Amino acid sequence: MSVWIKSDLEILGGRHVHIARAVEQVGAPIFKTRKPNFATLADLIIQQQVSVAAARSIKNRLAGLLTDITADTVMAAMDKDLRAVGLSAQKVTYIRDLSHHVSDGRLDIAALKKLDEIEIEKKLTQIKGIGRWTAENYMLFALQRRNVWPAHDLALQEGMRKLKKLKTRPTPKEMDVIGARYAPHRSAMALFGWHYHENKKGEVR
Repeated sequence: MSVWIKSDLEILGGRHVHIARAVEQVGAPIFKTRKPNFATLADLIIQQQVSVAAARSIKNRLAGLLTDITADTVMAAMDKDLRAVGLSAQKVTYIRDLSHHVSDGRLDIAALKKLDEIEIEKKLTQIKGIGRWTAENYMLFALQRRNVWPAHDLALQEGMRKLKKLKTRPTPKEMDVIGARYAPHRSAMALFGWHYHENKKGEVR
């Protein structure tokens, strides 16, 4: 676990008793960072609307096909070969558009770390298939930004429902309101929300 996550959770626990109690109950989350590169963005596109197992399988087959997942190797690959590893026609289009943005200089992935969160989201969402969810996950896991709140993530919504003992899963709009209370430590809270959800999967509504 990164030092900043522990520190931020301690701050949040000091402000919110229910968070401190929940951390005591299920422990702190393990944070697995990702490389701030093309392959991570491509993988986040692959993960959209498929199970974790399916996404992992597709990623592994894609890595076997391309050896190194870069803008150049994606552009050089045939559509039929990309489809053969399990990518839908739509996701082939998305990953190719990401490749074109990188190749022609519209997206400088290395330079993203110098931008603020609003600018990063604006840059990334110009690419087909990259919306708020993908941009936020990239900022959190690859760039380790500390105030990211993926309000549209269903697992996080469910984690917050359980943590706050809500009757129904909060909507993205409601999640934004909830998340505002945890600024500027929302990334740590998001990680804990996912962790809490995983540890409470057997909970009955």
